[in-house]
Amino acid sequence: MVTSVTDGADSPASVQRPRDQFRRRQGRMVGREVASTMRLAKTDMIAGLDATTVRDLMRSLRNPGTLQFVQSRIPRGVAAASAVAELKNLGYLQLEDGTAHAGEDWWVTRTLGNALAMASFAKPISRATAERLLAGLLERTKAWNANPDRLVSIDEVIVFGSYLDPTIDRLGDVDIAVTLSNWPEHQPHEIFNKRVRAYSRASGRTFPSFVDELLWPEKEAVQHLRNRSTALRITTEDIRNLTDKIRVVYTR
Repeated sequence: MVTSVTDGADSPASVQRPRDQFRRRQGRMVGREVASTMRLAKTDMIAGLDATTVRDLMRSLRNPGTLQFVQSRIPRGVAAASAVAELKNLGYLQLEDGTAHAGEDWWVTRTLGNALAMASFAKPISRATAERLLAGLLERTKAWNANPDRLVSIDEVIVFGSYLDPTIDRLGDVDIAVTLSNWPEHQPHEIFNKRVRAYSRASGRTFPSFVDELLWPEKEAVQHLRNRSTALRITTEDIRNLTDKIRVVYTR
């Protein structure tokens, strides 16, 4: 799905650039091979910021953001420009291929930032709990695809990470990659965009930006699969670009 931020109220200087919303994307967000989840304490400090703030910043950059957007995620009272520069020096952020868009440089996460975005403060879980969580996720996947009112379908579910090592009984979480696509397929972008905006507004939610409104159907699918579990780590990136140690557990 290709959109333009000029369709909304936000200006390009202060927002994120929308992506092709539901196509299979080239792996950028997931920054781990098959290692265990990065584990943090809430008291940890990174670039002078608390770990929770930095993790939330990394998560907010699922789409490229302008410098103004990035700095807006830094708490007041902190030298935002210095914090962003330090995060860049530490390897968490980078300019997007040095490319300027609409007169702005756009920022994205690097591998370390991607791993931090998926970091967990939670306690490890047993393999039995992980298996139960995965079984529940697969049931929710089937239920989601059986609902004709959804705007995206869940085409594939892949497990990767420490879950695939049978010798590990205590897991940080269950790493899941899902492939989403527009539903029904082959709709003109303009028509699908209008359906997405109507669907998002009908949800009764308030969206901070035009981009968030457009991303709601995908976010809703991920939330449905996660079912509030802190032990399910779900990405919509193409994990095959990062590792061949995967197991496909569902295909539509």
